[in-house]
Amino acid sequence: MSGQVVGGVQLEPGTVLVVPEPDYLYGLGTVTVVVKDVVRVFEQSGSEWVELSARQALAYGAGADRIISVRVGALQQAARAGQVSR
Repeated sequence: MSGQVVGGVQLEPGTVLVVPEPDYLYGLGTVTVVVKDVVRVFEQSGSEWVELSARQALAYGAGADRIISVRVGALQQAARAGQVSR
């Protein structure tokens, strides 16, 4: 697993993302994930998305592995807002 730049944002194992509901596929509410790996970048419905292997932060310090597709534009916005961390 090595880092990859997607939409100008460095995604590497351990990167923490806070993603609002409209900016990821198939889920409800804001989600916090820790990136494990970049699976692929793809286009859907006119938008560019990145599919990540990640660990979702759950209540009380628990976590669950999942695949999550995040809108690339949301990564750029999150980075500008300081919502991407390592």
